[in-house]
Amino acid sequence: GEGGTKWCVIHEGRPIVWQTDLGTGDARPDSYRLTSAEDVPARDPRTWKLEGSLDGTNWTTLDEHRDEPVFENRHQTKSFEISKPGKFKYYRFTFTPKDTFFQVAEITTNIGIKFFQVNNRITYNLIRTMKRYISAPVGVKKLNISLLQTFIIQ
Repeated sequence: GEGGTKWCVIHEGRPIVWQTDLGTGDARPDSYRLTSAEDVPARDPRTWKLEGSLDGTNWTTLDEHRDEPVFENRHQTKSFEISKPGKFKYYRFTFTPKDTFFQVAEITTNIGIKFFQVNNRITYNLIRTMKRYISAPVGVKKLNISLLQTFIIQ
C-alpha cells in the first residue's frame, strides 16, 4: 500500500462490507493484499471473508480468516491466497472488527482490482459522511465511493 493512506470508521458493532462491480464475470484473482494503516494495531483487519457473485445477490465464499494476529508493523502489506478462486462479476470483503474502530490503508488483488486507496484528506471527509450514514435509520445503506466501488453498512 501507499505509505500515506488510511481509511478508518467507527462501525458500532456492524460488519464492514467493501464491494466492487467489475462489469464482467471474467476476473479471477487468486490472491489479495491488505495493508495496515499508520497507527492503533487493534483496528487492523483480523476477521473477514471474501466472496464472489455473478449477479450481486447469490454469493460464494472464496476465502475466510478468523482472529488473525494484528499486523507486526504499520503500513505492512500481507498477502493471502484465495482458497477457492473463481470468475465473478462482483467481489466483496466483509470485515468483522473487534475494536470500536476499523482501519486499513489498502485492499487490492493480484490482478489489480483495488477495493480502495484514499488519501488522508479524502478519508476525513469520508469519515464525516460515514458518521451521518451510521446514525441514519437501521437497514442496508450504500455509499458510492467511486464508479466501481460501494461501501455498505448493514
